[in-house]
Amino acid sequence: FGVALIDNFGWQTALVVFSALMLLILPLSLALATPPAATKDVAPADQQSFRTALAEAFGHRSYVLLVLGFFTCGFQLAFITIHLPAYLADRGIPATTGGWVVAAIGLFNIVGSLSVGWLQNFFPKRYLL
Repeated sequence: FGVALIDNFGWQTALVVFSALMLLILPLSLALATPPAATKDVAPADQQSFRTALAEAFGHRSYVLLVLGFFTCGFQLAFITIHLPAYLADRGIPATTGGWVVAAIGLFNIVGSLSVGWLQNFFPKRYLL
């Protein structure tokens, strides 16, 4: 879809179209929002400062490992999706091939995420993570 937009309308128009699609996430997310649970007492977490919450979170080894894993995965995916199509174009491979490669990466990310979600019904999450 992105390659077709760029080929037919230019990269500026493609960027505007993708930006508009991203803005659709905001109203669609409101449909998924759940109302906050009514509590009679104020929980201690509500009184915790942002700095204290970060210190507590980064004090747990498992949280740090989780954040590092997500950072590594996200950085690698962002790096590939930004640079791979241009690299392939520099090598004389059509831009559509780069688009299909990025689409295949996205497809396998979807399949992998859904598979791990399904497997969590049968195995402890700490082993899958």
